[in-house]
Amino acid sequence: MLQPEEWMTIKTLSKKGVSQREIARMLGISRNTVKKQLTEEHPPQYRRSVPCQSILDAYRDYLLARLKEYPTLTARRLYRELQTQGYTGSYETVVIFTRKHRVKKDPQAYERFETPPGQQAQVDWGECSDKIDHFGVQRKVYLFSMTLGFSRVQYIEFTLDMKMPTLMRCLLKAFRYFGGIPRELLFDNMKTVVDEHIGDHVRFNERFLDFANHYGFLPRATRVCYPEGKGKVERSIQYVWSSFYTGRKFDSLAQMNNEARDWLENVCNIRLHGTTGARPIDRLAEERTHLQTVRQEEYDICDIVLRKVCKDCYFSYKQNYYSVPHTHVGKTVQVKVYADELKVYDGTTLIATHRLCLLRNQFIKDPSHFKGIIRRRRGSIESYRQRFSRYSDIGIRFINSAIEERQPNPYYHWKRILELAEEYPEESVVTALRHCLDYKVFAFATFRNVLSRLPASPGSRPRMVTVCGRCREDLPTDVTRPLAYYDIAMPAAN
Repeated sequence: MLQPEEWMTIKTLSKKGVSQREIARMLGISRNTVKKQLTEEHPPQYRRSVPCQSILDAYRDYLLARLKEYPTLTARRLYRELQTQGYTGSYETVVIFTRKHRVKKDPQAYERFETPPGQQAQVDWGECSDKIDHFGVQRKVYLFSMTLGFSRVQYIEFTLDMKMPTLMRCLLKAFRYFGGIPRELLFDNMKTVVDEHIGDHVRFNERFLDFANHYGFLPRATRVCYPEGKGKVERSIQYVWSSFYTGRKFDSLAQMNNEARDWLENVCNIRLHGTTGARPIDRLAEERTHLQTVRQEEYDICDIVLRKVCKDCYFSYKQNYYSVPHTHVGKTVQVKVYADELKVYDGTTLIATHRLCLLRNQFIKDPSHFKGIIRRRRGSIESYRQRFSRYSDIGIRFINSAIEERQPNPYYHWKRILELAEEYPEESVVTALRHCLDYKVFAFATFRNVLSRLPASPGSRPRMVTVCGRCREDLPTDVTRPLAYYDIAMPAAN
């Protein structure tokens, strides 16, 4: 079969004056074919004489009926339904069929609405595609955007979360940037603003309503799944991606916001707006006369969490540890987290204030929180020196050598040695201490084993011990054990 490329070659060679015979020889085809193709105005097209059979032909009527009744059914759903009917083809085949035969929706018309100056601003969030290194941790970054409805002046800020305190702080910064507050703010159904939206019934978050009442604006919510209801801010976010964010690299969150503020003042708000035909900054001068004044008394914007104080006088927050006065150990305290600090309350009483640490695994300590702690000690070194001095200079040397050799948990061993020494005469204790000192072994178990081979005080309870091989050969061998010792070691048979 002649290919379209060959038809084009025939036409081109003929225009250059090449004869039909030469063209046929060059392409390896007959002269009649060349003659015929020169008379054709279009390249040859071939159609199948028999339509290609598809594995979906047996299910065609079923699929068309389902798509007609439920146009929004997904290809994945239809694929699962066909499998239950014995379909063995691929999922991609179903995708191609549904894409070709799905009833297309008629484009929906929307009525543009404009608001008078100072009436409305629209608010929304966006999510950045790249993460940023924030004090050694890779964090997602979000975009806050607020647009005044009349002037189209925009305010943006990049944040690390979309929590309610962050939203409130961004709104307050936007109010100050605009120079006033519009009468109403339009949101989508973000969970930090709307608790429930069913039909025309909207239940706003109580804390956010308190914030709105404090600054005197009315919150409003668009219909569910209706982004066109706040098209001004939706379009402005797309403008941020195309004009500012895409193609830039940022080293820190502070750099992002510094460059964003510069972009707002030198690009975004001084451009000629495509819809209004005017610069947003020029229309803002008119809109500011209709905005409400920002209240001087600031709202208490913070995130409130509960934490239990551990016995070391610290509580944890975001992988860091903050101290509180030791008198609150074991209690559950209320922590108010602000933008750059946190305050700790026991009920309504403020008990601690700390700078918010942005690193991880840090201990933030206030030394005053630890004053007055009663430190429980099992005994001081000097007190043990005095108690061991009753065994002449051997006792003092035993203590000093144990300290030099860094005996683990010395207070425990010294206490047990002194308790056991009360059951033996002083000569036996001195002999045992000297033996331990010679071998630089200061553990209670060794002292006990050595002492058990020496004479005990009359009436003391015999002890059953094991002696290490290191010390065995230097112990006295002429010690006579009481018979009761063997009664313990070999219990009498019944």
